[in-house]
Amino acid sequence: MSNFGRTKDHEKIYKPVKNQAQHGLLAYAVNAQLSLRALGNLALVALCSASFSAQAAPATLELRDPYPFIEAQISQAEINEATIALEQIILDIEDSRSRYAPELIQPLSILGKAQMATGDYMQAVETFDRAIHLTRINSGLFAPEQVPLVYLQADAYVAMSDLRNAQQREEYAFQVLSNRTTSRELLAGMQRLGDFYLDTYNFLAARTLFRQGYEVLENNGFGNSDSAIPFLKGTASSYRMERFPPLYSQERRADELGRKPENTRNLEYSTEYLTINNFPAGERALQHIVKIRQSASSFRDENPDPKVVQSDQALVNQALLDLADWHLLFSNQKKAHTLYSEIHRQQAQFPTELKIDIDNPQLLYLPAPQNLKPPPVPDRLPMETGSITLEFSIHKNGRIRGLETIAFEPNDAIEFHARRSMRQAIYRPAMVEGEATVTPAHRYVHTYRYFPSRKARAKEQEALEQQTGPETEPAPVPDLDLDLDLDLDLDLDLEQQADQPANDENDKQTNAENFRGTIIESANANNA
Repeated sequence: MSNFGRTKDHEKIYKPVKNQAQHGLLAYAVNAQLSLRALGNLALVALCSASFSAQAAPATLELRDPYPFIEAQISQAEINEATIALEQIILDIEDSRSRYAPELIQPLSILGKAQMATGDYMQAVETFDRAIHLTRINSGLFAPEQVPLVYLQADAYVAMSDLRNAQQREEYAFQVLSNRTTSRELLAGMQRLGDFYLDTYNFLAARTLFRQGYEVLENNGFGNSDSAIPFLKGTASSYRMERFPPLYSQERRADELGRKPENTRNLEYSTEYLTINNFPAGERALQHIVKIRQSASSFRDENPDPKVVQSDQALVNQALLDLADWHLLFSNQKKAHTLYSEIHRQQAQFPTELKIDIDNPQLLYLPAPQNLKPPPVPDRLPMETGSITLEFSIHKNGRIRGLETIAFEPNDAIEFHARRSMRQAIYRPAMVEGEATVTPAHRYVHTYRYFPSRKARAKEQEALEQQTGPETEPAPVPDLDLDLDLDLDLDLDLEQQADQPANDENDKQTNAENFRGTIIESANANNA
């Protein structure tokens, strides 16, 4: 074979290979271009997705916040579902973060509220205590963020009637506010602590807080503003409580009134203990409230809104009512009746929701009767509720006359204490057309809690049994099945007795026919 032939054969052999290589390179180039385009599209999709996620992130976070929904569940009495959700959230945060993560504070505070809603106050105190501990760890020992939690803990102690621990919590919250808060927050804390002292009959400590709070406002130019009204009213209430103690028993007064605060180091109480029986100061505080209410802007406008004027005048009437009640309590009936008549005149054209009810008598003061002495603990039965109904007439000066006992339950053990307290009662008299009138046959029901004696209850039961005689044995319960059988037998006997004459008649007829047949048969036999 020539070299040319070899060359041609070589070309015949390698030309398809060359063509295949070219096609392969082209396919590779196309695939590479397609791959680049695909990568570009993927990058574009990823970029768009990232942009969309960034825009939707706030909405997603808002939707993932479960606490508003859980709080709504608690308000709708769905406590179990809310508690389960909160406990799971707390476990998830502890697993993902730590047991001291600040994110635990909010679910713990809501869980404590749920426990209070179910009446588990002691468990709520412990839950709030953990939330307070986490707040102090993450924000500092005197962080003001812990104050709302401390207040919730104090509310739980009040619900358990543990006033001493509640007072310690209230005073600790005020101490925190005194260290690291603004004047506005400090005034709010002073008002809350002062109200707590009034609720627990500690009028001297309450007066100190209210007077110092008003001085802060006055020094900053707000002594005649609406912000001063709570402090002025609290001051007057402290003087009123001093003159008219809410408890009749002297022993209970010594135990429960005038207890000096223990954890308010920056308050000075010594001056208040020197101003005892300074009752005109309370009257001046109420008069100042009336002036503040009368200085509302709606009374000075040339073209005021009638609804706004009526609303402001209703506030003035309430301030006048407090001042009138003060005069009545301190035996100044003439001034009191003048103010009552003015209130009646001012609200004559008011809508019902703005009117003050002065048409019916209203109890202003009644010292709580002394509680019954409980028996020794081994002799105590579970606590029960008793009541006593008293009837009397209310005169124009607010005092009662003609006190009578109408009913009591279960016995008259509380009658002496209830009647003794009722003699000290003072009512706002009923106003008819702006004039005080006498209210006859007015009734008051006093309810109280007491521990019955186990021995006394047994003696009462024994005495009752002696009066009614020995107990007779109860009549035996008839056997229904036996009675049913007897009734059936009796019915059968009656049916048989009713059918007996008919059966006898049939027997007679049968015997006569048989006898006749026998005679005929005998005659036929003889003939045969």
